[in-house]
Amino acid sequence: MPALEGTKLQAVDLTTLAEVKQIIDASETDTSLDSLISSLIAEVSDRCTQYLGFHTLSAERTETYEGRRFERVLTLDTRPVTAVSSLKYHADTDFTNVQPTATDEYVVHSRGGWIRLLFGPVFKNNYFRVTYTGGLGADASAVVSGFPEISHAAAMQAKYLFQRRDSLGGDVRTMAGSTEFRSEYGLQSEVRAILDQYARRG
Repeated sequence: MPALEGTKLQAVDLTTLAEVKQIIDASETDTSLDSLISSLIAEVSDRCTQYLGFHTLSAERTETYEGRRFERVLTLDTRPVTAVSSLKYHADTDFTNVQPTATDEYVVHSRGGWIRLLFGPVFKNNYFRVTYTGGLGADASAVVSGFPEISHAAAMQAKYLFQRRDSLGGDVRTMAGSTEFRSEYGLQSEVRAILDQYARRG
């Protein structure tokens, strides 16, 4: 269940200008396309982040989650998780005087982005306030270093959009002398195949 704050998933640039210029066979010294490519990287990174289903920008976040009675797994809106600095448990969303749960009462699954509680929540309504740090990277270079497949997927999608930069901006169908706009360009199948290895579903 997503955090109650309901914020849009935050995206980090998933690839670099240099990587996209290499894949489209553009000269590194030619800066005439840099602005366009950078905007494509931002667009692609946001779209890929929403597809992945978790914040990709690495940052510290404080989020509130609603749990079910006796349920022991809390799935965070970010992965991987690099640190959990505070976990509070309460019967409502007012955590003013609630002390953090002892660290030996839960286990953090960093890669999966979830917390397993070593106790069974007993309140009819269970709420958790978590302060933690997580995400794929603070910048594109960190993503390239830590998640090269995702960076390559983003670069391929940026190339796809770059090659269609002069079109109507989406899939079109031409017939009987007319052109019909059908949809925005979607993620390419090879891009989705890579992202599906990391995407959060359900």
